[in-house]
Amino acid sequence: MKSILILGDCHSNGNACINHIINNDPNDVSEWSIRFNKEYTNLVKWYMAQPNREPVPEDQLVEQALTYLTQQERMSAWPTYLEDEYKVFNRSLLGNHCGRYRIQLKDHINKNGKPDLVLITDYHSQHVFSEFTVNGHEYNFLSSPSVLDEWTDAKNYPKEIHSVRREEFINDQNRGEEFLREKTNKYHKELIKEIKNNDTPFAHCIFEGGELDNIERQVDLTDITSRYRIKSGEVISRNRHKKNIKKIQAEYHQEKIFNIRDMVAVEGAHSKIKFKYQKEIADRVRPLIEDCLAGPS
Repeated sequence: MKSILILGDCHSNGNACINHIINNDPNDVSEWSIRFNKEYTNLVKWYMAQPNREPVPEDQLVEQALTYLTQQERMSAWPTYLEDEYKVFNRSLLGNHCGRYRIQLKDHINKNGKPDLVLITDYHSQHVFSEFTVNGHEYNFLSSPSVLDEWTDAKNYPKEIHSVRREEFINDQNRGEEFLREKTNKYHKELIKEIKNNDTPFAHCIFEGGELDNIERQVDLTDITSRYRIKSGEVISRNRHKKNIKKIQAEYHQEKIFNIRDMVAVEGAHSKIKFKYQKEIADRVRPLIEDCLAGPS
């Protein structure tokens, strides 16, 4: 059985696909993952109703519910529909980035050998990846606005590293969308070079469009994205977004408390519609896979 490595983000990990079930709302529109808002009442209620749930102490209930959520989301995502035909390694993560794709590719090859095909998804322009060295130790992070929260003991890294991570995120956001796109394509170019050096076929699944340069084989799925992505009346304009970033940056340096929602544009996924289209996505990706595995175009 041929193996496929999928390097992607929320477009390929099932994020928000079952929120309409968890929240008992057929019109559920999720701006962020359930994990982002840390509002777990409906999640825990849904998890407790699952017949195959594992009994855990009450203080571990949320953590276990989140683990189960991740499993169920992945099972609902389009890569699952390919598993009868291929050995699928779905490495998709929320907020993923070409900088992290490179790390995931290397890790996969070290643990599993070369895949027969790599599928790469594009992603929203606001995704941020940072890597830096502090006291001789190398760090890399995927960061969302939640990085602006205060450091706690729950973090698996020191407080001073969190401060650098926050600063990196704020600086990247302050440099604007074009800078973020250039940064993405710098890492994308390096990723493609490494894939080619391993003599591995690859292709792109395009959900956003206009983000990645030098794309060769691809399937355009932007029409499906447009069907499940809903823009709220609260969408923040780009100019207001830039002003909010500057305001947050100033408050950060003054160590003030601020609301992370002040900096984000509201744009969500209609859960039930996204869930509905997962099989169609797989059906449209399948011919691309077959073409890539058949040999050079």
